Amino acid sequence: MVTFPATLLSPRVIRVFVSSTFRDMQEERELLAKRTFPALRRVCESRGVVFTDVDLRWGITEEQSARGEVLAVCLDEIRRCRPYFIGILGERYGWIPHHIPPAVRESEPWITEHQQRSVTELEILHGVFNEPESNELAFFYFRDCRYVDRLPQAVRDYYRSQSAEDRLKLANLKELIRRSRCTVRENYPDPKTFADLIFQDLKEMIDRRYPENQPPSALDTEIAAHERFGGSRVAVQLSDGLTLGVYLRRSQYHEILTEHCEGEGKPLVVVGESGLGKTTLLANWVREYRKTPNAPKVVQHFVGATSASATLPKMLGRLISELDREFNLGIRVPMEAEMLPSCFLSTLYQAAAHGRVVLVLDGLDRLDERDRGPSLLWLPSTIPPRIRFIVSTDPGPTLEDLNRRGWPTLSLQPLTPIEREELIAGYLRQFRKELSRKHSLRIVSAPQTANPLFLTTLLSELKLWGDHETLEQCLNDSVAAASLPELYQKLLNRYERDYEDEEYPGLVRKAMSLLNASRYGLTETELLTLLRAENRALPRLFWSALYVGAESCFIDRAGLLSFATKEFRQAVEERYLHAEMDRWKTHKQISDYFGRQELSSRKIDEFCWQLSESQQWQRLRDALADLRFLAASWDRSRDEVLRYWTTMEAGNVDGLKDSYAATFHDALAAGDWPSLDALSQLLLIRGHQDLAKDIIERSIQRCRGLGRKAELVRFLDSMGRILTGEGNLARAEAVDRERAEICTALGDERGLGWALGSIARYGNHLNERRRLLQRQEEIARKLGDSHMLQACLGNRALLEDRFSEAMALRKEGARVCEAAGLRYDFQAHLLNQAVLLKQEQEYGKALELLRGSENECRELGATDSLATCLGEQAVILSCLGRHYESLEKGAEAEALFRTVGNQSALASCLRNQAVTYLKLRKKGAARPKLEESLSISLKVEGTDPNLRAQTRMIAQKLKELRMPRLWIRVAVTWVALCLLAFRLGFPWYFALLLLATMPKIWAWILVRRNPPDGYCYKCGGEYLAVGDNAICLQCGLRFSVSYLREFLAKKGYFG
Repeated sequence: MVTFPATLLSPRVIRVFVSSTFRDMQEERELLAKRTFPALRRVCESRGVVFTDVDLRWGITEEQSARGEVLAVCLDEIRRCRPYFIGILGERYGWIPHHIPPAVRESEPWITEHQQRSVTELEILHGVFNEPESNELAFFYFRDCRYVDRLPQAVRDYYRSQSAEDRLKLANLKELIRRSRCTVRENYPDPKTFADLIFQDLKEMIDRRYPENQPPSALDTEIAAHERFGGSRVAVQLSDGLTLGVYLRRSQYHEILTEHCEGEGKPLVVVGESGLGKTTLLANWVREYRKTPNAPKVVQHFVGATSASATLPKMLGRLISELDREFNLGIRVPMEAEMLPSCFLSTLYQAAAHGRVVLVLDGLDRLDERDRGPSLLWLPSTIPPRIRFIVSTDPGPTLEDLNRRGWPTLSLQPLTPIEREELIAGYLRQFRKELSRKHSLRIVSAPQTANPLFLTTLLSELKLWGDHETLEQCLNDSVAAASLPELYQKLLNRYERDYEDEEYPGLVRKAMSLLNASRYGLTETELLTLLRAENRALPRLFWSALYVGAESCFIDRAGLLSFATKEFRQAVEERYLHAEMDRWKTHKQISDYFGRQELSSRKIDEFCWQLSESQQWQRLRDALADLRFLAASWDRSRDEVLRYWTTMEAGNVDGLKDSYAATFHDALAAGDWPSLDALSQLLLIRGHQDLAKDIIERSIQRCRGLGRKAELVRFLDSMGRILTGEGNLARAEAVDRERAEICTALGDERGLGWALGSIARYGNHLNERRRLLQRQEEIARKLGDSHMLQACLGNRALLEDRFSEAMALRKEGARVCEAAGLRYDFQAHLLNQAVLLKQEQEYGKALELLRGSENECRELGATDSLATCLGEQAVILSCLGRHYESLEKGAEAEALFRTVGNQSALASCLRNQAVTYLKLRKKGAARPKLEESLSISLKVEGTDPNLRAQTRMIAQKLKELRMPRLWIRVAVTWVALCLLAFRLGFPWYFALLLLATMPKIWAWILVRRNPPDGYCYKCGGEYLAVGDNAICLQCGLRFSVSYLREFLAKKGYFG
């Protein structure tokens, strides 16, 4: 088992409680809130630490601070803040509560020994001296007694204790603090010096615990977060005999899990309705199993434990990295998300060679749908030996997928009445509470309490109930809820009644709405800022009271506060965000907040998502027009940026090209290569090839000038793909060969593999091309690079003449893409399979594949691929006689090809439309299509061998359209003259004479009316000209008409 230092196992969160007397410390608290704590928060943010200050006396009146329920809130907040504590003392002892609520005495028995103590002293005792290990992270500041003498006489009484007894208690408290190991600063002269001391002390503490130049790795942070999350579900025995947490151990479940891990076979699926305890079972079993002798490596991943845990690429990257470190495999985690699934499978095989591994993945159905995580395409269907998987899921599509794989299941059952009684007693015991037999039986008899989540939620409500006289009414009201969502509605109703104030109405609605509308949750600082009412800050006391009362409904994920269950989220949505306008306002409020923040991971996570949810398309366009923000967002999720632009352009927002045409120059001058690379890739995928090409060419020139070879490789790769699309294969080959040379010099195997694949597309030497592809495949399989492997398989398919071998390679490529989640490449393999089926005239199957590919392309916004897909559909529809459907698809494809600038594909598309028009006998519509197609073909066929075969055929067809069909003219004229001759009495053989001479007569007439464009200087045959380009209809020679005329003039053939 991996051992972590304490600072790593604790979350990277500093939550510091501020304790002081009320009236005499207002200026100190103001300085802390407005100057010191914001500065410390910025320091922490730069180190990936969440800093939160808790001052329950800031922003409220003394009367509000003296309310009876405040003490309970203070003690709960101190518990949450441990071990961080700040105490500020002057010459005032503070308010002494006359009555301590029974509920507080019940939950905190130590407080009965400290009657007639001030709230400030009770806070200090609870925060520091009840937990001796907290001493080292507690800071105390004593103000110089002479400070009061400098104040006006009228206010001095507020700064001193009036009674001798209070002064003695204060002196004893200070002496107790001095004898501790706490940091004590005495006799600070004024509030400004105090604020400086606080900053200095806390900054030094932050430097010790979270050094600026020694941040923990992302892997360590993520692993520790899952260890903490699992630990929070485990019951722990405390030193005072109490148990923190409650867990009903079902031996039969533990035995099944253990037997599975020690055996062989398919993975095990733990399944059960939400709330039955799948996560708790797995967390407790892992903790127990790790203690067994010779236990194998156990990796646990809880979807929802962190903001990144539900993201498929980050989950796979974390699992790969942890296994790599455990067994020293030497694996480099791919940066590209689409390569991770194949790398994950390769890692499993390598880890299995070193020993048995148990992977526990909880909540597969909660993986982010954007990455197709719940579809499980990433999860290997065949698991290597000695790799034991245990996964959990709720019933639904994910479980159905797992059932189709034939994986065995462990179904969790509801609680029995006896188990419910055990859970009731165990849960309340940790708070030193118990229910009467009558009340316990009332709960057990309710069928809905068979769900552990329902039962613990109900108990969390009852434990807060201090009035035993009305406990039964609360119990009956809660048990009356027929389901968990209904119980949550009752809780929300109670929260509104208990925690809303006339001064701050709607607190529950606003707080719950904001947390629900956030993407990954909000820090408390973010939430409190958003809860400001009419430029008035919300005093923390109001929020803390709500948080303490509803603590069971929340979960803290490394400083991000969110809802603990999806059922509570649904209840909040139904109650507060049912109306579309309410959802829009909440998303807009959050987007406004993050729009004002500096660039950070939190802003990247939330800002654009909130703008999209609130449909603020113009603001979203402006945000993505910031190249630094674009590059950071692109690096985090390319698919997400593409979805944003697809949605915006569909909504008629100003185009992507216009957003960036004038902004990339500054990035180029600054050498901001990530921004330029992200921008060029975005423009290419969205079909703005001209601007992308300009950016890439300028970047190549600058990289060469600065000697930036690593960046040069990326831009050369993009340029090679652009040139290939334009049909300029000779220049593309030169670019790719330069890229291969640089990659070889840099030792970049992955880059070399891609360069070899690109070079293999050029030339006519099949053996050389096959050798290059073989080398590329070796590199791809060695690196576990699914993206490269599928591309190699596709290129190999292009070189195969036989249908069966080409189709087998395409299918293998599609399987690789599907397993790796490569959506772009998956649709390309579908398209190419359809082309092969079309060539075999299996039009029905081909059309079905093309429609699937079209849907993928539209969702992804892949313009070039969509155009190709539509063009192929047009050809098939024409072959099936569905000509008007064919023309509709062809027209859309033509428009898209013009947009992306793919000239070769545009020429073919125009020719196919012309053929369809001819089938419909619409020669007038076909002729301009053929003329444009021939013009394009003659321009680009020299660099695209695939187009040369079409050009001559297009020319012949166009000549036929220009020259009306001779036999029709001959037949009609011959019949007419024969009828006239017979009527005039000519003999029958005169008709034969007419038949022999008529073709020559009409040919002469038509040639006179449609003279040839000229004659070929090579064979003398007739040529057809389109603009300045010409093709000989007899020998197929291509040449320039103007050049030919200039050449003949020099030879003296023209006067």
